[in-house]
Amino acid sequence: MKLSVIVPVYQSIGSLQRCVASIISQRVPEVEVILVDDGSTDGGGELCDSLAASESCIRVIHRQNGGLSAAGIQA
Repeated sequence: MKLSVIVPVYQSIGSLQRCVASIISQRVPEVEVILVDDGSTDGGGELCDSLAASESCIRVIHRQNGGLSAAGIQA
């Protein structure tokens, strides 16, 4: 069974890398991290792409800003 973790990303570049590292380091056999970039202007979208390029379990969705509740709908 695969565990999917949806992470809404908006103006959170300072904590994003630590958040993703924490999720990946858990003892879960199959984990998928879905980063939903909600139109960040602080470089968060680019960091999402960089993290996805380095880890095959990370998927990125870029969208226009729709707020926290819209992130789960998009994924």
